[in-house]
Amino acid sequence: MRFVSNNLRLPAFVITCIGLAYMSLVPIPKDPGIYMEKALPLDYAFHAVAYCLLAFTVMMAFVKQPATLLDRVNIFLWCILAGSLLEILQAVIPGINRTCTVSDFLYNGLGSAIGAFLTPSAWLVASSGQGNTKEAG
Repeated sequence: MRFVSNNLRLPAFVITCIGLAYMSLVPIPKDPGIYMEKALPLDYAFHAVAYCLLAFTVMMAFVKQPATLLDRVNIFLWCILAGSLLEILQAVIPGINRTCTVSDFLYNGLGSAIGAFLTPSAWLVASSGQGNTKEAG
């Protein structure tokens, strides 16, 4: 039995993109309240995990052969581009009370690098499960 069905990989990528855009651009109140104050110290971890997940879902959805270094660099750069675009949108969209900081870019890049360079390609995941096709029963 495979962990993730091939037909769920693309929807997982799309859902990740939509969730990332939503979480990056949803307006936050001027007075964030106690819950946001508790979450702010974890902001950088949220950035790193979110972009690691983005790179992971890109790798699972689109890399069908053994991933080369060039594949991984391209995924890393596309994730950096997406993160940069969302950070710039935070700065220019009025009324959402968001900031664009250098540390956000750095943690987006860290998460993208972890996801792009440490995730096995979908080909490797699929080929490792081919010998174990019998269901226990």
